[in-house]
Amino acid sequence: MRTVLECQAATACGEATKLREFPCRARSFPPLLAFRAHRTAEEERSLPRSGSHKQSVRSRLRIYLSLGTLRTLCAPREPYTLYSLHYLCCHLTSVVLRDRAFAYCRMARGLRKPFIASLRTRVLVFTLLLAMSESRALPPHLFRIPGVPQVDTIRVVWMVSFQTLAVVSSRRYLTATRRARHKCADWYQNVLLRSTNDQYRSYMRMHPSTFDHVLSLLRCHAVDVFASRLGTAQLALDVQLAIALYSFGHYGNSSRVDAVADLFGVSSGVVVKSTRRVIRGLNRLAPREIPWPNAERRAAEAEWAAETFCFENCIGATDGTTFPLAYQPALHPWSYYDRKGRYTLNAVVTCDWHGYITNIVQGCTGAAPDAFVQTLSNWHRFPHIYLSAGQCLLGDQGMKYSSWVIGPYLRPQLTTSDRRNFNYQLARLRVRSEHTIGVLKARFAERAAGAFERPERL
Repeated sequence: MRTVLECQAATACGEATKLREFPCRARSFPPLLAFRAHRTAEEERSLPRSGSHKQSVRSRLRIYLSLGTLRTLCAPREPYTLYSLHYLCCHLTSVVLRDRAFAYCRMARGLRKPFIASLRTRVLVFTLLLAMSESRALPPHLFRIPGVPQVDTIRVVWMVSFQTLAVVSSRRYLTATRRARHKCADWYQNVLLRSTNDQYRSYMRMHPSTFDHVLSLLRCHAVDVFASRLGTAQLALDVQLAIALYSFGHYGNSSRVDAVADLFGVSSGVVVKSTRRVIRGLNRLAPREIPWPNAERRAAEAEWAAETFCFENCIGATDGTTFPLAYQPALHPWSYYDRKGRYTLNAVVTCDWHGYITNIVQGCTGAAPDAFVQTLSNWHRFPHIYLSAGQCLLGDQGMKYSSWVIGPYLRPQLTTSDRRNFNYQLARLRVRSEHTIGVLKARFAERAAGAFERPERL
């Protein structure tokens, strides 16, 4: 039976040119013109009103088949309707035979969904035509192919449509001649895991023990982030974390998605998805790993600042910084343009005198001043909860001064030597916040070099 069908398919393919060269007078009778004569008032109300001239012939036929009007169309006493149906079937046959070869050629990624939808419509149409032919409800000479019975022709066209749909649905991209990209995952197993501590630190920007600690935290508190919703297996969590950290610690050509994918032996999509999963996991760990100091720790920090720089009740410093974006955002780009002529995100970082970050406020655009970002922090909104009586933070001249934020004297008020000395001592102590931000950006160079992809993903 399969050999007979293949022979019939070859016969149908040989006659495809005859079907395409249908007489021009057939086009003078639009197929939809005869269809409208058989609609009832109820069917007219049920038809969609979204542009009758814009819908294709195949989608129209699908509507009429669902309304049960195909039997009326096949009545032999209606010559115009039969002629229109003949033209429609010939058109569908030629399109199917053409798309059978087109499915194995290059096709843009955006055409996959409409192409599959069109194939499903054709399979439905020819299935109904085949059922009508089996029940002898179809005119005998609808498909005029010499030497081939009409039923066999419909079977062959249905088989070609079904096989094309199966082939296209089983492939992610409709490109048969894609260039294979050879990759190898030996670098992670044989180079990274066997490297020395200094080499490992240059790759991952942290010590191996720190990597293991972060990995254990992600497995304990963010395991659902790395679980597939469909139940399929994902890349190992340690490999995903390594991919993200390697991307964070490099910039330029070394941090390209293609370069990281080739290094770890994965695809570019895996690199992007792994990085996003790691970022979501780290965001979940942020409240746990960046806690606000308790009363005892704040008292110790205030005592150290008073003994060393004579600033009483100062528990830390706060400062604003920017993180450049890789390219101009598509939505409201002017709001990301900062004073340095870059498209950035603004953040306010608060740290203690030992360089530990105690609070960070991020998500504002680069055009937002530090004083505005400061007002979004919890310690500014609820100072009676986060600060004890008389405690304060040190900030620069861009921060919003208050009873819990002390800054330097500005130029009009900088008139005496005592105030100049106050600014000097404050700068000596407040510079620790600058050092903390500098260490953070130097550790993960990509974040400081402008490799953020999309602001809405942060």
